Amino acid sequence: MTNPEYLAGIKQADDIWHKDHKISFIEITNEDWYEYINSMLVLLLIPSYNFLKIY
Repeated sequence: MTNPEYLAGIKQADDIWHKDHKISFIEITNEDWYEYINSMLVLLLIPSYNFLKIY
């Protein structure tokens, strides 16, 4: 699995992913961040809400 072609392939895929990731990261607007953070907060709150409902 550690032959040079395999490692070069991983490196290439990694570079492509990072390039795409940076492009999409730059395109994120404040509204998108707000939505993202909101959804993350909701996901964090759901378990604690269910936990509190038990008692």
